[in-house]
Order: sequence, then C-alpha cells, then structure tokens
Amino acid sequence: MIWAKRRFAHADYAPYQGRMEQLVVAHSMLYQQFIMVSTNAGPGESMYYVGVPNEAIVKEFDGFTPVPEAALPKVVDGVHVGDPTAEEFTSRFELKSR
Repeated sequence: MIWAKRRFAHADYAPYQGRMEQLVVAHSMLYQQFIMVSTNAGPGESMYYVGVPNEAIVKEFDGFTPVPEAALPKVVDGVHVGDPTAEEFTSRFELKSR
C-alpha cells in the first residue's frame, strides 16, 4: 500500500473521505486496501492518513505528503474509510479506546 498524510481542521477532510469512498467503489476488488484514519493533532485539528493500493491513486489526494508505512501511527483516534476488523487494518493500527 501507498500512504500519505495531511492535517485538517474540523470537517475540512470531508471531500477526501468522499473521494476515498468513490475510489473504493471504482476499485471494488481492492476495497480492503483503501484506508483512511486520523489522529488528534491539537485543538480542532487532526492528522489524516490515507492508504491506497498504488501510486496512481494516491495522486488523487492533492496536498497530502507521502509517508512510509513505518512512520504510521500505531494507535489511531478514528477510522473514516476501511474495515477496522480486516487484516489490512489490524496489522497496522489499533483503534484508541474512548
């Protein structure tokens, strides 16, 4: 998977969540390789991480910075796209208990 990140305030991430959902439908055979998670980054801000199957698709996310998988957070605050019970998710992340 290819990973990228970007910081957003409040609900500014919503267009990208919608884009992820469109891409999942367009590439349904690879649906488990589409993941969007977030971590709190300060008052009213969160860091969003998107994981997609290949380089061509990650270009759909302007303003996102590439990040190696080794730099992903181990514990996330939210899951916006993806199945938190799927191996693709659980092998990388733990969802923070609230």
